[in-house]
Amino acid sequence: MDMPRSESRDSRSSKGVSLHVYHMDPCTGYLNNAFLKSSDLGIYHCGIEVKGEEWSFGFYADSWNDPSAPGVHCCRPKKMIGYEYQQTVNLGPTPLSFREVQQVLASMQDTWPACSYHIRRRNCVTFAEHIASLLQVPEPFPMWTKGALDFTARNARMDAVVDVAWSLSKWWMDMRHGQQSDSRLRRLSNDVWSTLARPTELCSSSLCIQPCLSSEISVRVRAS
Repeated sequence: MDMPRSESRDSRSSKGVSLHVYHMDPCTGYLNNAFLKSSDLGIYHCGIEVKGEEWSFGFYADSWNDPSAPGVHCCRPKKMIGYEYQQTVNLGPTPLSFREVQQVLASMQDTWPACSYHIRRRNCVTFAEHIASLLQVPEPFPMWTKGALDFTARNARMDAVVDVAWSLSKWWMDMRHGQQSDSRLRRLSNDVWSTLARPTELCSSSLCIQPCLSSEISVRVRAS
């Protein structure tokens, strides 16, 4: 496991970029400390601080059908509501100007709508890694923050199970609002069976990443 670098002057300067790492909740925090972190399987929320503000990505569960709903959120550094701050990793200074940084942030808000969130492929950690690359920071992104994601990506059957669980959770949220149609239920049932039977052939309308579907509406709960 990569060891975190301590916060330095770069992270506090006008050009400094920092990665703030949080436990998702008390339960995952306990699991991380108990064995997930030592096994390189940690589950975290991440945010990127630049120019004195912290940026992260998440979803609102009642916005799956709304591509205009923002998925990129801003807060005071180390103060993301709903998560347990743990540590900061200094990624070094960005060579970009203030205007260029603003352009990067604006482009992320346009290209990362809330409805594009995926629990493994497009989440707060992948967002943080992507924005760090756009800011051209000198330090590598800490791979230990991606332990659980990388493990799932390397295991086709586990990846399929995660996809199914994610689709089922979205279906359940639809049901709570009475938005679930019979046709989508039948399609989801077929997808679940085919995915579990042939995980390496995973690609279906409800499991693959694609534009927001108008039938996907849920309660407003932001997750990362």
